[in-house]
Amino acid sequence: MGSEFTMNKVLIVDDHPVIRLAVRMLMERHGYDVVAETDNGADALKLARDYSPDLVILDIGIPRLDGLQVIDRLNASATAGRCRVLVLTSQAPGHFSMRCMQAGAAGYVSKRQDLTELLSAIKAVLSGYSYFPNQALHSVRSHLGNVSERRW
Repeated sequence: MGSEFTMNKVLIVDDHPVIRLAVRMLMERHGYDVVAETDNGADALKLARDYSPDLVILDIGIPRLDGLQVIDRLNASATAGRCRVLVLTSQAPGHFSMRCMQAGAAGYVSKRQDLTELLSAIKAVLSGYSYFPNQALHSVRSHLGNVSERRW
C-alpha cells in the first residue's frame, strides 16, 4: 500500500484578496492543499459542500453571510464533524473569540498576530484541538462556573 499521508484540504474565506493570497501562499508552502477560496459567506457554504475541506480559514466580517452564520450553517450541515473552522480576523479577540467558540469554531487567530501563530493554530485544529486566546477561554470558564453555581 501507498503512504497513509493525505494532504489536508483547505478552504480560504476572506473578503480581502491580499489576505487570501498571503494565506494561500503560506498554506501551499507548508504542504496544505488549498482547494478553493472565496470572498463571501454564501459561496463559502457552497464550496464547503463541493470540496469537503478538512479546514476552513474564515474571516468574520464577510459579505452575504457573516462568519458566525457560516460557522453555524457548517456545523448544521452534512460536513459537520469532518470540517474544522479556524477564524482569522482583525476583530478584537475579547468578545468575538468567545462568540466564535460558542458558534462551533475550532480556533481563533487575530490578523495582528505573526504568521507562525496562524500555523500553530492550523496544526492544533487539524490535530483535533481547539485554539483560542486566553481571554476567551477565561470568559467561557467563568460563564460555565456561574451556570454550575445556580440552583434549579
